[in-house]
Amino acid sequence: MIDTIIINITRSKVRMLSGERWDLIAKKDFYSKFARNPTKRQKESDRYYPRLTGVQRAGSESIVKIEFSIPKLLYLNNLDELEEKDFKEVIKTLHERLKDMSVLIFEKDLINADVSAVHYSKNIVLTSGYTAKHIISELQKINLNKLNDLTKTRFMNSGESLQGYSISNSFVFYDKISDLQKDEKRAIDREQNPYQRSLFSSLKDEEILRFEVRLSQKRKLNTLFKQYGFKTNPTFQEAFSLDKALKVMTEYWNEKIDKNKYVLFTYSENTESLLKKISIARPKSRPQTLLSLLGLVSFAKDNKGGLRELRTILTARITDRAWYSIVKNLKTISKDLESLSELDWYQEVSKQIKNYKPYKTKKLSKA
Repeated sequence: MIDTIIINITRSKVRMLSGERWDLIAKKDFYSKFARNPTKRQKESDRYYPRLTGVQRAGSESIVKIEFSIPKLLYLNNLDELEEKDFKEVIKTLHERLKDMSVLIFEKDLINADVSAVHYSKNIVLTSGYTAKHIISELQKINLNKLNDLTKTRFMNSGESLQGYSISNSFVFYDKISDLQKDEKRAIDREQNPYQRSLFSSLKDEEILRFEVRLSQKRKLNTLFKQYGFKTNPTFQEAFSLDKALKVMTEYWNEKIDKNKYVLFTYSENTESLLKKISIARPKSRPQTLLSLLGLVSFAKDNKGGLRELRTILTARITDRAWYSIVKNLKTISKDLESLSELDWYQEVSKQIKNYKPYKTKKLSKA
C-alpha cells in the first residue's frame, strides 16, 4: 500500500532530549540544512530508525523532515505490506524510535504532520509461470520517453528493473527477490538491512514483481490528489489510505502502461520470443532442455519437410523408440505453447494492482 514517506513537523513541536548534534550539510545566505541520521549502534540493532533533516529559512519557522519506510519501521522489511488498521501501531512505533534518537514529538503531531513526499507500492506475486524479468522486458517495449511528465527512462540491472522518472514523480518496476541479493550501489531498495536480506533464502523460488509510484514533490502530490478528487495538502493520516494508494497506482498503470498495451501484444514469433514462451511453459527445465525444445519446435515449424525430413536426417543416429520420444515431446510442448495466452501475465499484474491484498512473508516478525 505505502512504503516511504516524508513528513514535516514545525520546529516548535519538536523537543530535543539531549545535546546530540546535528550535522550541517548545506548553507546559503538565507538557508541552512542539518541532518540527524541513526547512529552506528542504531543501524546495527534489530530496529529500524528514520532519517531526520532540519531546515532553517530566514523569515519562516524551521521544520524537521522525517523520512522513513513505514513497513520497515514495523517489520524490518518492505515485502510485508500494510493495511489501514496498522496506522495506530505505526504512530506508536515512530514516536518510540524518535525518542530513542532523543527527539520527542507528540503522537498527535505525527498523525497530523504535513506530507511532502510519498511512495505507494505493491508486491505482485507471479503464479502463472512468468518471471518478473520477463514482464519487465515486455514493459520496456513501451516508449516511456514519449510520456509528457517523464524526462528519462532507465532499463537497468540486466533487465531486472525499469524506471520512468522526473524530478517530481516516477514509477518503477523491479524484480524484488533479485534485488534482495544486490549491494547498496546496484539495488533499487538501498536500505536493505540484514533481516530483509535474510528473507531471500526462504523466498528465492518466488517471483515477485515490485511496482512503486513515487510522488517526490509536494506540488505533484497536490496536483494528482486534486485531479483524483482527494483533499490537497494531506496529513500523514490522510495519506495513509488504501483508497489513495489504489487510485494513484491504478491511474499510473492505466496511463503509462494500459494505454500503450498494443505495443506489448504485437507478438513476433522469432527465436527469442519462442524461447521465452518455451521457458514459461517449462519453468523447471534445464537450459539444455529448453534449447533442445527450441530447436525441435523451430525445425518442425520452419522446415518445409517437417517431421518427415527430420526423421530422414536422424535415421542413422537414433532408434525407433528414441524417435517416438521426440515426437511425443514435440506434441506435448506444442500443446502447452498453444494454451499460453499473451495476456496471461498482463491480466495477472493488472488484477493485483487493482484488487489490493497485502503480501505477507512466511517469516513475518514485528521489530
